[in-house]
Amino acid sequence: MAIEPDPGDVRQDPVDVEAPLFAPGLLGLHVLDYNFALQELLDLSAAKAEAAGL
Repeated sequence: MAIEPDPGDVRQDPVDVEAPLFAPGLLGLHVLDYNFALQELLDLSAAKAEAAGL
């Protein structure tokens, strides 16, 4: 089931929610949530390494 944009809306959806990976029976869209936490972890690690002079 595709959701149609409002008339005049030129934005593009970067996520193909029709993909099998995002099926509600599997992980649904929560699989995308992991990327947010991972980026925060990478940013924190980089900041700590920089503070340590590495």
